[in-house]
Amino acid sequence: MNTRALGSAELGQFREWLHSASTIGAATSREKLVIADAGAAWSAVSSDRRLIAAVCAAVLDSGRRVWVWDGAQATRVLSDAAALPVDRFRWLEDAQTAFAVCMPGADAPRLPSQLAHQATAIVRLLGELKSADAETRSTIRSSSEVERAFRHVQAAGWRVDEPALLHAREANRDAIERAAREDGINLTSQGSDQQVAAIQAWLGGRGIEIRDRDGNPSLSRDHFARAVVPDSAEGRYYFKRFRDATSRWSEKLSLDQIANNRVDGRVFAKVKVRGAITGRGTITHPNISAISRRNRSMVLSAQPGQVLVSLDLDRVEPSIMAALSGDQVMAEALGSGDLYRETAAAIWGPEAYADDGRRSQAKTAILAQCYGQGLASMAASLSVTQGEARRVREVILTRFTQFAQFSRAAYQAAQRGERQRTSGGRLLAKLAPSEAYKQLNHVVQGSGSDIFYAGIARVARALPSIGLDSSALYLPVHDELILSVPSAKQFEAAALLQSEMATELNGVRIGGAANLLGGNWSKK
Repeated sequence: MNTRALGSAELGQFREWLHSASTIGAATSREKLVIADAGAAWSAVSSDRRLIAAVCAAVLDSGRRVWVWDGAQATRVLSDAAALPVDRFRWLEDAQTAFAVCMPGADAPRLPSQLAHQATAIVRLLGELKSADAETRSTIRSSSEVERAFRHVQAAGWRVDEPALLHAREANRDAIERAAREDGINLTSQGSDQQVAAIQAWLGGRGIEIRDRDGNPSLSRDHFARAVVPDSAEGRYYFKRFRDATSRWSEKLSLDQIANNRVDGRVFAKVKVRGAITGRGTITHPNISAISRRNRSMVLSAQPGQVLVSLDLDRVEPSIMAALSGDQVMAEALGSGDLYRETAAAIWGPEAYADDGRRSQAKTAILAQCYGQGLASMAASLSVTQGEARRVREVILTRFTQFAQFSRAAYQAAQRGERQRTSGGRLLAKLAPSEAYKQLNHVVQGSGSDIFYAGIARVARALPSIGLDSSALYLPVHDELILSVPSAKQFEAAALLQSEMATELNGVRIGGAANLLGGNWSKK
């Protein structure tokens, strides 16, 4: 690799090279910026602010796209080095997002640490992805648009109410200690092989068994749907104790990450637009989205005086299930009534119309079909016998016959080793036959992700119409988009969210009501 030092005298040659280069990659550090194609590389010292600004201006003026592995991180580094605003780096494309779209669920490639080699490795990776079909290339473009929109907040960080954080950590610790005393074992403690073995023995002693797709013992929530749970009140009780402990541990990890990564009252997390195998997004280091609802109020608006406005898309999973399966009964219940209450009445009789507990159980049961839960896991979730869970499932599948057929077809396709697509045409990961039960959920969650991101892109494009820009985009969590806006703009922002996030899939409307949250992320 021919790496040339790039200084002020070489800027003219560099500009000429930009116009003739093939796919361009880059790698950054606090000390150096390297820009390369398959045959040549240019290296500039990051401490020379004027030079870095000139290099970035040359790339911007050329109209070329430059691929880096982590667009948000590279933007932060270059923005600091060149003393330029984040918007000046829209020419940086995120290769990580492109890889996740093309290779869902695959392990990320190991990139060389040496910057010139890393830049050329990214160029080679993009060359391999060029064979993607038209739908995949379109998804890369749309996903990259959303990824760029969230660079502002990643550079600025999320404000945290530090006293509330301290209180939440103390409450979480107390809950873990109290549960450990009651259970006779700390079910959240999985740091060593001995601790894992002790938890597995505790579960086994109560007849509960969780295994992965290869039949190996597992404590991962990814395999809860496959759990074997005794068909008894005691079995369901202990399985719930373990699931609750898993939730407390997830909360602890998230709170600890936030506490340990604060800088002047802010945390700087990473938003991965296609971070999950389904194409759903993830937020890591720290995982702000994992904070439980009771503790979310510790996340404050972007600036003092701003307020948060959110929209959580309503009943996304069943709406997608109805739309993709063509199930008119489900679609009509979604459009003109309360799907979960109507289903509860079909399962338990007319008296369930006035029973919120039954409605909640019906919702859990419908979503269990989407998640591919087995009878044992479903019975534990509903706190009923497996016989009752079987009856509930049969009522649902009999009532929604088109959905039942669609569900079986997805399962059978996965067993045959076929890859399936989302509603937007994006290819999903190929599942092993032993994981075929996950296929419907992958289709539904993957389609939900595409719908959510398309809505975010519309919001980002529409924000200038109310005098805002993409810096207002604050937090994407599953189906909820949160904006941080000046208080004088909150009603306009709410109206914009309701209009731009709404969509229709095969005649089924998907939308939601905007909420004015105030100065912190609290559910209203």
